[in-house]
Amino acid sequence: MKNKTLDRFSRWLFGPWAKGRRGSRPGAVAAAIAVAPARAATGLSALHILRIIHRWAGGLVGLFLALVGASGTILIHREAWIALPPAQTEFGGSTIVDEASILRSFANDARLAPRFIFFPSDHFPYYRLKGQGEDGAYAHANGALIDQWTSRWARPENWLFDLHATLMAGDYGVTLNGVMALFGLVFVISGLILWWPTRRLFRLRLWPRSMARGNIIAHHRDLGAVLAPLLLLSMVTGAMLTLRPVAAILVLPFSSLAEVNQALKPPVVEGARFDPAIDWAAILAQSRKRFPQADIRLIGVPHTPEQPILVRMRQPGEWTANGRTMLWFHPENAALLDVDDAFVAPKGLRYFYGVFPLHAGEVGGLLHRLLMTASGIGLFLLGSLAVWSFWFKKIATKRRSQRA
Repeated sequence: MKNKTLDRFSRWLFGPWAKGRRGSRPGAVAAAIAVAPARAATGLSALHILRIIHRWAGGLVGLFLALVGASGTILIHREAWIALPPAQTEFGGSTIVDEASILRSFANDARLAPRFIFFPSDHFPYYRLKGQGEDGAYAHANGALIDQWTSRWARPENWLFDLHATLMAGDYGVTLNGVMALFGLVFVISGLILWWPTRRLFRLRLWPRSMARGNIIAHHRDLGAVLAPLLLLSMVTGAMLTLRPVAAILVLPFSSLAEVNQALKPPVVEGARFDPAIDWAAILAQSRKRFPQADIRLIGVPHTPEQPILVRMRQPGEWTANGRTMLWFHPENAALLDVDDAFVAPKGLRYFYGVFPLHAGEVGGLLHRLLMTASGIGLFLLGSLAVWSFWFKKIATKRRSQRA
């Protein structure tokens, strides 16, 4: 009786692999992975226990991973699909744009109240303004306002980013995202362990041969093995971006936390308040004089007392699209307070600066974006088909057996 019960459990758990149902891999696959009644009688091996954990965990969180993979893939190419009118570059009848006047108009506009002003680039020739909370706006390179919003739902790129980064749940969602990234890391490692005994049966397919459960599992196993390096990159960088302890553990071998925290600490200007009419031309000129080969990528506008003005620049060789070279200015008189050169930062911090570009496909041009696109699409297929084969195909199979 005990042997019969274990045999039924193994057949239910491993589905067509254990039963040899049509649609699974013929003969050799079943022999490689199926749980025979005699094996069930002596107990499950470590590999079988790992397979149980892998399948159940995948069935529970696979949909989440599919959601993150799909949203991340779309966001990698967002600059190509954001719908905006053709860029206007003329400023007062001239093609020479007065950036200082534009910054002054943005900073003095109470409706915009920007906290960050992102500069136009070759790939995205518009200003992007981020205000308090969900407020934001786009503007032409000549300062003319294009669109303004007060809710993330007004622009698809905003709610997609929020979905990918925070699961629409704020700081709690960020933490949950990091935990799920660690789950994904375990999935990749355990999946490779489970794939190894069947590696000679490898067949690369972008889509399962059929929607039979055995073919879905075979496709899942082989596709996961191919994409494992990219998935590992996505999961490790995702965990570092969302979980500070993970980032700290990986940074500690290169720099102490005290060094990193000190390098990231901005200067404090006691008793100072931001003056919107500040000499923006002087700030821009000093920044370009200090780093003549760098591009100004964003301005951080003070929103609390004693907070300095931030200028972020991107030097040649920096991976981050918005740069990590930072200059801090007095919010009242535009005096240069401090400079953080990305190339002389502590080694651990320099390595951490590369995490987001690696995660977002910003390092190797089109090739890197295509590789991370493959990672996102693969994660979507692996997660969604895992949920389908684990829950819905199992239910459908059970109903057919009951009717028979």
